[in-house]
Amino acid sequence: MMAIEPQELENLESFLKGTLTGAEAKALKRKLKEDQAFYAEAKSYAKLIRVLEQADPNRARVKALVEAVPAPSKKLFFRTILSIAATLAILIVTLVWVTLNWQTHQSKEALNLGFEIELNPKGSKGALRSKAEQMFFAGEFLSSAELFNAEYQQNKTDLQLRYNYAVASLKAGELKEAQIVFKELITLGYNDYQRAELYLAASLFLAGNREESKEILLAILEEEDHLEQKNARILLNKIENK
Repeated sequence: MMAIEPQELENLESFLKGTLTGAEAKALKRKLKEDQAFYAEAKSYAKLIRVLEQADPNRARVKALVEAVPAPSKKLFFRTILSIAATLAILIVTLVWVTLNWQTHQSKEALNLGFEIELNPKGSKGALRSKAEQMFFAGEFLSSAELFNAEYQQNKTDLQLRYNYAVASLKAGELKEAQIVFKELITLGYNDYQRAELYLAASLFLAGNREESKEILLAILEEEDHLEQKNARILLNKIENK
């Protein structure tokens, strides 16, 4: 089977997007209808398939393509579309399941570090706590992180909100984001930077970056007045014994 020429592929994509008109559109439509080999090869291109996956069957460009398909091939054509849709649905469900289970696993790991991952709450208890804090203490870490971030975007001088966003992200399993923010807080000289250092090491450990985590923990232990030495030693033992 001859490969589709680059210009033909470009015309085919333009046709499906509804931007190919005039003589070129008529010629391509005729070729799709008359040349079975060309039509079969055209269907194999991922760019064409993507357009078909996302298209609304009522839209003109898809109707035009269906009209261009030779009659004996229409049943196969629709079967292909249904198969693609079913496959996509399975992939999406699988991806969501894997993501949720990964985050659940990471949250459980965060609970087994040997010490608590704690917020710096502004409110003490109950109604005095913000919505983000309430969600955190209810175990809804991802939603809590989103709210802390939204609050911080409105008040970027409040590094406590930024810190709490990083903590909630860590608990939710959003390790890369937590690492970025903890590093930022340490650089900015956040008043609880020592705990930020410990939690940075914890997030690196959970992400599998044990050597980098170990380096931070050893630096904490070398600093005589560091307030997180006890927890740093706990995590270091966990790394060395795992």
